[in-house]
Amino acid sequence: MHRLDDETLLAYVDGTLPPDQRREVEIALANDAHARAVVEQLRTVPATALRQAFAVESDDSKSTKLADWLAAQQARSSARRRVTRSTALVAAVAFLIIGSVVGYFASSLAPWRQTEVTTSKDWIMQVADYQRLYRRDTVAGNASSPVDIRQAEVWLSQHLGATLEIPELSTFGLRFRRGQVLFADGEPIAQLVYVPADGEPVALCIIRARGENSTPANARIHGLNLVHWQKNGFDYLIIGDAKLDLLDRIARTLVVRPAISG
Repeated sequence: MHRLDDETLLAYVDGTLPPDQRREVEIALANDAHARAVVEQLRTVPATALRQAFAVESDDSKSTKLADWLAAQQARSSARRRVTRSTALVAAVAFLIIGSVVGYFASSLAPWRQTEVTTSKDWIMQVADYQRLYRRDTVAGNASSPVDIRQAEVWLSQHLGATLEIPELSTFGLRFRRGQVLFADGEPIAQLVYVPADGEPVALCIIRARGENSTPANARIHGLNLVHWQKNGFDYLIIGDAKLDLLDRIARTLVVRPAISG
């Protein structure tokens, strides 16, 4: 396809490209590090705000305007990450100080209090920032035929360096709509987006991780429920404006039947 210009990347991020053109962009992104970086940055900014800034400009000024916007956004994002890391450090110290006192009672606390320190992971916070922008219309134009699903599995597996099988979650009332790759500090995140019969999208995210396996833990960020766990070298996160009980049941099913098999 032609060069990935800013308008195409913007349409790709906000989900307005037709399915066939979207697949072309995803293939092109696999070989274009600069375009992938632009997409990653675009995903940190509300699409409506970007389109307002990007509208009614001449072709020559569009790239400059978008580049200036992204540069400013990246500066703000870096500042936020510094604050997040400082906050996480303070929380970790506080956790160590009070842990011996309240550990026995941890199981009776609200879920988001149990995992406050764990969910300070940058990538989880970034995904939560992105997920709160999702609505049904965001993925309304995405197809999910068996061919689309298989193509998504192959493409996402290449990014993760492991074999991914997109989970079938219809028994939980969720239908797969699209897969895409997000990036957190250069590390690929496979994001699988599902929609319920009524309600907003739910996302399953997978990223490589170090450390031991962990059992599902619940949290709540930006008004969204989430469950996260680690299994065989990968962090899993399922997040959305859905009941925590539903997300927990899905998570426990995926612990037994992981989406990553190699």
